[in-house]
Amino acid sequence: MKWTSLTEWLSMEVPLIDLREEVESTICVKDRIVVHLPFSSLLSGERSCELPPRHKPFAILVADDNEKEDWKSFFLATVSKATQQSRKPWKVVAVIVANDELFWSQRKGI
Repeated sequence: MKWTSLTEWLSMEVPLIDLREEVESTICVKDRIVVHLPFSSLLSGERSCELPPRHKPFAILVADDNEKEDWKSFFLATVSKATQQSRKPWKVVAVIVANDELFWSQRKGI
């Protein structure tokens, strides 16, 4: 997993999961998969079934990096909190921070 920019994500050819709770501006890119799954709905289990299979790479868009430990423990955990059984972590290959000034300047160019 690496911190990346919106422009770098475009060259990766992986889906983007938008974890922001409230979306000020949706991201629509031709020939790209962008799905809005608020992080709280994943934590509650309400929409976690909508995530890609654990072996498929994808990128995540987060509101800011202050919640880094929360989403890292969710996506990269190798033990289930509910069952205590081992599991494969999701294959998050990139993290984009939406509060980054660079993000918004790149967003305008898409």
